[in-house]
Amino acid sequence: MKKLIVFMLGFLLIPASAFAVSVKARVDKTQMTPDDILTLTVSISDADAEVDTSGIKDFRILSHSTGSSFQWINGKSSHEYTHNYSLSPLKKGHLIIPALTLDDKGSSYHTEPITILVQDSPVSDKDSRDIFVQARVNDDLPYVGQQIVYVFSLYYGIQITNPSLQVPDFKDFMVKETDKDTNVTKLIGGREYNVIERRIVLVPLKDGTVEIPPSVLTCDKVVKQGTQRRDPMDSFFGNSFFGRSRLERKVLRTNPIPIRINPLPANPHDVEFSGLVGQMTLSAAMENHDIKVGDSTTLTLTLDGIGNIMDVEEPKINVPDGLKMYRDNPQEDVTIGRKGYAGKKIFRLALVAIKDGTFTIPPITVNYFDVEKGQYQILVTPAFELDVAPSDQSGERQVAPLINEEGTQDKDRPLRIKKKVEYTGHDILPLKESLDGVENRPGMSLAMFILLLILPALGAGGLKAILLYTGRGKSQASLMVRRAEKALKSAGKSGTPEDEFLSALYRAFISMVLSRGGMVGETLTTAEVRNILTKANLKQEDIHEAEDLLNRIESIRFSGGALNDATRKELMDKTRQTIRRIR
Repeated sequence: MKKLIVFMLGFLLIPASAFAVSVKARVDKTQMTPDDILTLTVSISDADAEVDTSGIKDFRILSHSTGSSFQWINGKSSHEYTHNYSLSPLKKGHLIIPALTLDDKGSSYHTEPITILVQDSPVSDKDSRDIFVQARVNDDLPYVGQQIVYVFSLYYGIQITNPSLQVPDFKDFMVKETDKDTNVTKLIGGREYNVIERRIVLVPLKDGTVEIPPSVLTCDKVVKQGTQRRDPMDSFFGNSFFGRSRLERKVLRTNPIPIRINPLPANPHDVEFSGLVGQMTLSAAMENHDIKVGDSTTLTLTLDGIGNIMDVEEPKINVPDGLKMYRDNPQEDVTIGRKGYAGKKIFRLALVAIKDGTFTIPPITVNYFDVEKGQYQILVTPAFELDVAPSDQSGERQVAPLINEEGTQDKDRPLRIKKKVEYTGHDILPLKESLDGVENRPGMSLAMFILLLILPALGAGGLKAILLYTGRGKSQASLMVRRAEKALKSAGKSGTPEDEFLSALYRAFISMVLSRGGMVGETLTTAEVRNILTKANLKQEDIHEAEDLLNRIESIRFSGGALNDATRKELMDKTRQTIRRIR
């Protein structure tokens, strides 16, 4: 017992210097090629704090992992936390890893800056022909608001595995990634390549000259090794597992793409600019040109073309007196194709006649910017004539007689409309016109009147506060869980094409991971998956299983190999099992 007390007193009397915080940074190499990967390790003693890596500009962070250790030496304890970063250089030359900062209990600590030399290395012609990547845009001189398409292409004529793609952040653009990649074959210089393309729609947000950074693809290249005698199992199974081969890590990057974004010129027209940028057409049609009082007709407007059609508001429509207009919800049929957003948006409006006569609906105009012509264009519909006849008297009742110029009832021209449409002259319920609507009611005190007036507002405010409090953290997670369930159900349908099957599995997995982080999104890297699940306190074996599943799905999507029924079923079962563990 005395020994235990002495031990505890000794522990409490350890000098403060034993727990002093220190931080160090080291790398595994100081010279490298543009295709190499650098490992940066940041070690922190006696402080579990986040490292600020925002100052790293010359490298792209490919992955991030953490670890910790505990030591007891000569009666002194220490904890060491390590952060490991995989870095890929963005350019050649003398690059700098700046001093990294971490804050702990109000104090700041810094590492020393590190200089890395990045220079070219000889690459064999054979290696450069086996696998390479390219990036391009369909227009490098766009206008602000004009959609352009960024295309990443992977060419490979050999077997690869474990691919992982990191596209730039496109910070100067609004971004929409297409749902699935395309997989084709191309003949280049007499050699056939498998080509996987990913298309991303970009909309410039401001004018000026910008540069899209390189996309980085990492993968394992399967390299077959020569042998003195041929193994008959190689020819039978024809794969690298039974053959003599090894994996060689490759890092491939595209060239940066400079883009000059032009501002939109001043609008020279009196018609207000609609915000549409692209190539558009406008059409209009009226269902019936001859109706009766109380009847309705439908006016349909259709905007069709390429551009930001989904953002357009309903054009201004001047409806003459004698007609009332009721709007339906706009209908969108917009898809993302090789040229970006394309399709149409349809506006339907019901016009109800409330008196007879001939009415003219003036032309409807839309002012948009035509990117091909580089100028504003006015789209105009024709004017529409609508003839409204008095309603039939059969099966109807008189609602309100017309008044002549002398102020007396004109008995020769009664206005009659159908029972199913009763126009009262205003948009609220009509007052009772008979004496049945009049009855004596007891008076109400001022205090009671004020209380009844504010009670609904208090109740609505309280209900809204409760809903906000209980649903704030759950709404995004619930949305992603529903998306995961829908995608998993889509993947499980019989006869689903292979690319849709893999896209659905990927969407289901990513959505479930995002739900654990209370976030909404479309894509995640392996490092991001680990970070989210670690913060969600999942077991390490479950996190490893999730990482393996993501790598496998992406590997199959990029490799282009056909899926047999057994592999398809096994992958489906694996995804369901992993999602259950994450959830």
